[in-house]
Amino acid sequence: MKNLKIKTIIINTLVIITLIIIMLLIVYNILYTINNALFKSSNSNLFNTYVITDNLMSPALNKYDLVFIKKYKNEQVRENDIIVFYTNGNLNISRVKRLGKININTKYTTKRDSNYQYDVNEVTIKDIEGKVNIRIPKGGILVFIAQSKILTVLIIILMILLLIRNIRLKKRSFIRKEKLEKYKEKNNHS
Repeated sequence: MKNLKIKTIIINTLVIITLIIIMLLIVYNILYTINNALFKSSNSNLFNTYVITDNLMSPALNKYDLVFIKKYKNEQVRENDIIVFYTNGNLNISRVKRLGKININTKYTTKRDSNYQYDVNEVTIKDIEGKVNIRIPKGGILVFIAQSKILTVLIIILMILLLIRNIRLKKRSFIRKEKLEKYKEKNNHS
């Protein structure tokens, strides 16, 4: 009897955790879809999200952190801002360390927190995607789960198996109740 209660508690906990993960994924996908539907041009998005894939900005940003990038204009770039920018077609993230003369062609010297030297290429406003506005520690793991077809299929299979198990338990309970009622009727007539 105790083993059955423990199993039930474990299964219920797994179901709740799975449902929470699924709800977070759904909320993320809804926000992402609304953002893309309302703002088709990448220059006018409310926010963009990125997952940190290395520890080059540690301790400020760590591997698998989910960051929300807010777009901003040249005059808003300040020293120590963490920016996302393109260099040679690659997306990078670094901290602004020095500002050049403020104008259209302003060049920014950047540095990753874990590096001792400044980044080789200077950044212009045209290269900048935006500024890191919000950080969710390890939130990128959920994004990877949402993007992974195999894990998505496994979650769906798990949910189906839990549903089948729940149906079987209810059926067993119903059969037991019927047997109990028949037994009571039989004993009442005797």
